[in-house]
Amino acid sequence: MGELNLHDLNKYISDYGCNVFVETGTGTGTGLTYAIGANFKKVFSIEINTILYNNCRERFTQGNVKLINAKSVDGLKQACANIIPADTCLFWLDAHFPGADFGHGGYDDNIPHDDKYPLESEIRLILDARSNKRDVFIVDDLQIYEPDANYELKAKTEFLSKHKQKINFEELFSKTHDITRDYRHQGFIIMTPKSATEKTELSILIPSTPRRADSLCKNLIGYLTRMIESGGHANAVQLLWLGDNYTMSIGKKRNLLLSMAEGEYLAFIDDDDSVAETYFDDVLPIIRQQKPDVVTYKCVTMVDGGRKTISSYSKNYEYRETTDGNGVVQWTGKVAHTMVWRSEIAKRHKFPEKNWQEDMDWVKLANADIGTEIEIPKPLYFYRMYHKVSETR
Repeated sequence: MGELNLHDLNKYISDYGCNVFVETGTGTGTGLTYAIGANFKKVFSIEINTILYNNCRERFTQGNVKLINAKSVDGLKQACANIIPADTCLFWLDAHFPGADFGHGGYDDNIPHDDKYPLESEIRLILDARSNKRDVFIVDDLQIYEPDANYELKAKTEFLSKHKQKINFEELFSKTHDITRDYRHQGFIIMTPKSATEKTELSILIPSTPRRADSLCKNLIGYLTRMIESGGHANAVQLLWLGDNYTMSIGKKRNLLLSMAEGEYLAFIDDDDSVAETYFDDVLPIIRQQKPDVVTYKCVTMVDGGRKTISSYSKNYEYRETTDGNGVVQWTGKVAHTMVWRSEIAKRHKFPEKNWQEDMDWVKLANADIGTEIEIPKPLYFYRMYHKVSETR
């Protein structure tokens, strides 16, 4: 069992907003006791050994404590299913050599590899299950994975040689977390969310009007804000909206928003439109890893709640419209301002200062500058055209 008490849990609570604690490997409950003493609203502890689990179940009866008797990966599935996306977790991962530290098994027992060394499977499950990328991870027994460092309490060379495992922590976490190695005891590796001082990756630009600012625009901003916060994207995404008292054209507002955008990439979302709940989760990995000039995705258009159009975009497409057997219009065209653009390209061109079709001239100029593009082959943008509330004419 690791030395959880070497870590100031309340500092993680205050610095990163952790409100849920999850541990793998309850053991005799030493770590669990320490975690209960911190200010978590809920505590989960997972133990594969039934004897150890039953002993702790009799001792820990607090209402905010949930003990799970299962393999660590199965227990993490249960725990994550009962944690809402808005919660921020501290994961203490200390499940290996089941029962060996407590006389209920041996370090060399012939048990399945993933039961003896479940860490990578645990991490991958958590990263897949948790949309909130603001969680904190503390992993015990780093020396099993990186045996060559000068640990305070180092195991024998033959033990480490026999049990050495390989995990690429940088590959798993470097995009979203800072990684710290702590060589006290038998070693810890700690992953904390990247600091807010890092460069904004994506700016979302929303032009609005007085008539729609307190209704459509307010609802859209609330929706996007919830997505950004629950997905752990607060440091990556800048959300900008601009209204006026009918003194500016929509083209002028778009140009002002372009000038204020700080992100490496940007996209317009008009205030009477919306995007899919997976929008940021789908877009951000592509702009981080592949760095295209534009990211495109399908757009679903509904006109007055009736006719449905599915649009696809590419610099190579001609403007074309067809209708399938179900009456759905399939439309193709050049990359629109509502797709994700590299800011350096988008800012080269100005929108004409008018209130209707101001985007068409900009699209023509900007498409000529596109080098690389990547398509996400599913609908992420939803354009709702209602003539009663339209102010573009």
